[in-house]
Amino acid sequence: MHTLFDSIIFGLVQGVTEFLPISSTAHVRLIGEITHTSDPGAAFSAVVQLGSLLSLLIYFSRDLIAITKESFVGVIQNQWMKTESSKMGVFIGIATFPICVVGFFLADLVRGPFRSLEVIGVALVSVGIWLWFAERFSLKSRKLDSMDWKASLWIGFAQCLALIPGASRSGTTLAAALMLGFCRPDALRFSFLISIPTIFLAGAHELLVEWESLLDVGLISILSASVAAFLSGYLSIAFLFRYLRTHTTLVFVYYRVVLGLLIIVWILA
Repeated sequence: MHTLFDSIIFGLVQGVTEFLPISSTAHVRLIGEITHTSDPGAAFSAVVQLGSLLSLLIYFSRDLIAITKESFVGVIQNQWMKTESSKMGVFIGIATFPICVVGFFLADLVRGPFRSLEVIGVALVSVGIWLWFAERFSLKSRKLDSMDWKASLWIGFAQCLALIPGASRSGTTLAAALMLGFCRPDALRFSFLISIPTIFLAGAHELLVEWESLLDVGLISILSASVAAFLSGYLSIAFLFRYLRTHTTLVFVYYRVVLGLLIIVWILA
């Protein structure tokens, strides 16, 4: 059983690492392991992510209002691709579709075997190497206004890998976008925009399916963790956008690989 303090710590860690390409699930799982407070579980993590979602909604409020408004007008007028914002609405939908399908079939694995430290360690290292490769060899010159359905679908497939704890939603989608030639700020922006429906659907699903088990955790604990995730998540988003304007992602690559190797060594020791 987690104390209120434990829940707030989990929420802070969740919020900070949700948007950095280092895997929030891996860090929440590790905090539970190191402090002997146990793994809070996939359902808890998904619901607390709704706090992180609120930080995204506020940070991207102008973009989201324009996308929603112009997408609605596009549907009414049967002109889905009329403006940049309506196009973005379509591309977000395309990128979200793969993880909805894959997540449905892999739900039991995500809640259980995928949360093992062995999987987390390997995923941290593997995606770290992929992100290094994308950083090292991609052009990073493409702008978001050149997004098309093929690129959004590929990034959507990459987002499916985030179902594996340790992979990281922002890590996999950022790596995929960089590989497709997008510059860092625009790759990051699309990565965050497509995470909005994904986080919402995952959190809403867990609320409905795991309501009884969440009651055992305690609504006050979940609410406290969600508020902590919102506050730390907003700061994390702002920091990452500012950082990637003038820096590469290599610091996250090194962090991922070192952490992943330490976990593997810890398991084998």
